[in-house]
Amino acid sequence: MTNNSKFRSHPLVLSTLAATCAGILTLTGIFLYLDPQIPEAKSYRNVKLVTPLRIYANDGALLAEFGERRVIPITLDQVPQHFINALLDTEDKRFYEHSGIDFISLTNDILSLVGTFMSAGELGGGASTITMQVARNVSFSLERRFLRKFKEMLLALKIERELSKDEILELYINLVPFGKRAYGAQAAAQANQMRFSRDREQEADRIGMQTLNNAGFDPYASSEFLTKLAAQIRYKYKPPAFLLTHPLPESRVSDVRLRAQQFEKRQLPDSLEFNLAKSRVIARYHQTPEAAENFFRKLIRENSFYNKTALNYGLGISLLDQKKLDEAAPILDELLKSDPKNLFYIDTHTDLLIAQKKAAEAVKFLAALHENRPNNQVITLNLANAALEAEQYDVAVQILKSFLLEKPEHNLGMQLLADAYKKQDNLAAYHEANADVLAQYGAYLKAADEVQKALNFVEPQELIKQQRLKALLTQYRQMQKELARL
Repeated sequence: MTNNSKFRSHPLVLSTLAATCAGILTLTGIFLYLDPQIPEAKSYRNVKLVTPLRIYANDGALLAEFGERRVIPITLDQVPQHFINALLDTEDKRFYEHSGIDFISLTNDILSLVGTFMSAGELGGGASTITMQVARNVSFSLERRFLRKFKEMLLALKIERELSKDEILELYINLVPFGKRAYGAQAAAQANQMRFSRDREQEADRIGMQTLNNAGFDPYASSEFLTKLAAQIRYKYKPPAFLLTHPLPESRVSDVRLRAQQFEKRQLPDSLEFNLAKSRVIARYHQTPEAAENFFRKLIRENSFYNKTALNYGLGISLLDQKKLDEAAPILDELLKSDPKNLFYIDTHTDLLIAQKKAAEAVKFLAALHENRPNNQVITLNLANAALEAEQYDVAVQILKSFLLEKPEHNLGMQLLADAYKKQDNLAAYHEANADVLAQYGAYLKAADEVQKALNFVEPQELIKQQRLKALLTQYRQMQKELARL
């Protein structure tokens, strides 16, 4: 018997070859059919995450958020390693080993996959790698169809050739839906944290009131505060930013009010510091100086229960801000005389002296205080400001440089130092200080421009300063790139 006849006598071999050829032809046909229907893998290098429109106040507080998805993009190096380990263990154990398709998982799932296809055309799930899930979330609908699964596989192979594993993982971490409109790990973490804190507000209120009571304060203040806050926002179209994430329902106010009754009500002495701060805010930030003057005069005239010293302080500030120096001076001088160490009075007395064109006298007044209290922020910054007004620029620079060694990120201190350098005509230092201020606000591009301007004023022989500024320039440009990625 010939070899050919032996070969023909084994129908199993023939069937196997026929099945193999049929499988190859089928896969080729599927590839030729599906390949034009899937996007280019290169497009995954520029995936734009659809972040919601966020509206912020001047102080950076979030006022409102609009959008179907809550997305907070992050880079892979910002993700804790234990989270990555848990994610890979749950979703794709062999992520760093396969090329887009995990054939081991696919083999384990193949019988179920074929069965569901033959019965209803619906794919039950399983065998999806992280790369395939990225493809699905970016390019395909979430409908579970058998044909879509083949598209995912084909696109996953292409994505693996175009992107690194870390780039794919970073995309996945920013795209995967976690429910409650949260897409991506960071948005989900924030949503879970918010839900966690909301669920425990009652316990937080209980502990807070107990702490107030143990510290000797009035626990009823909590219920009174929440009652006033609820009344103020009841008819407002837009509540404060913190109440957008943690609303204040009437049930919470009632619960706090009832909890307070378990404690004995205390009559605490009036706080002068609090009342002075309150008057200062009303005088300078809540109303116009003219309206504030009328407000304080009315309360003083009515002999109200408000702290009269604080009312006089507020009146003095409102008169000072209107340049009514002859009226403000007696009030503020009397307050300082009554308590020479009070920082509120020291601060306002400095403003009065500068407004009276007595900056040198203000320097002398504050320098004596600074000797005794060199680390006091109010005295130090007022002394530096008075020195600038008195054209004692070297003094101001020396004071501010020492101050910023202790508080290097103090914004007002840096602004005053920049002003001092400018008045010294030290333009290199002026632009560098400006760069520090801008960098604190996250304006790295403008900060880099300021460093570039500083370099233009550095002398050629100042090689160390040149190298330091060039390094700073590189740092700000890199930080701008990182910010743009977010």
